[in-house]
Amino acid sequence: MDLGEPGGGTFSAAAALFLCVWLIYLFDRLYDVSRRDGARQHTPRHEWARQHRFVLGACFLVTLTVFPVVVVPQLETKTILMGLIPGLVTGLYFLAFRFSRFYSRLRDVVPFKELTIAVCFTSGILLGAGMNNLTISFVPLVVGYVSLFGANCLVISRAERASDLLVDPAAYFSRSRQPSRLPEWGALFAAVCGVVSFIFAGGEDRSPFSLLFCGLLTFLIARRRSDEHRLTQPLADGVQMIPWLVLGAEEVWKTGFA
Repeated sequence: MDLGEPGGGTFSAAAALFLCVWLIYLFDRLYDVSRRDGARQHTPRHEWARQHRFVLGACFLVTLTVFPVVVVPQLETKTILMGLIPGLVTGLYFLAFRFSRFYSRLRDVVPFKELTIAVCFTSGILLGAGMNNLTISFVPLVVGYVSLFGANCLVISRAERASDLLVDPAAYFSRSRQPSRLPEWGALFAAVCGVVSFIFAGGEDRSPFSLLFCGLLTFLIARRRSDEHRLTQPLADGVQMIPWLVLGAEEVWKTGFA
């Protein structure tokens, strides 16, 4: 998201954000694997995590050591305080959907778990981009990111509902329900938000185009009619990596040829 300098304009802020996300991912995956030991079926990524639990655990311990000892002392105080906001949202997510049965009090009509994950990711992006330059013109961009990440989670949840029925009842599609087109509508809405953001930005920001592109690709993945669901998760998550690959290629081009 081209909204300004990353939280304080230092490499340390970006490194801190990356390590935080990495820690959360590793913890969540290890926790999932520990709960899935008695399950009759595993998704491919959880089966891989179960077989490589020691490697993931070692990565978690190393990151947990590096983050507070090396990275945090390099951060500005305002960056740390701003980081407490998405940290609080993420903590509430684990409390509501992982460590308790509070999710059972929420109605099935709204995908609360998936939307909470989307808000966590979007707040992290805003933190990394720097929120000093946010204006009303960025509202459709932020709403679009929430919709895109929510659609991503819903696409995966729908594909893995058989497994989630056993081990993740908080997932929106874990219960028996009629086919829902929420993933498709969420992805399309994200693409529309990308168009609106592009108009606001006047073509100077690459983020709206990225949102439009990822929204359309997520929509196509959601529309797949194949009975083979093993590729849904890597395809859906892979879409989110495309903008990073483009930015990486751009930096390599500038460094080597510009």
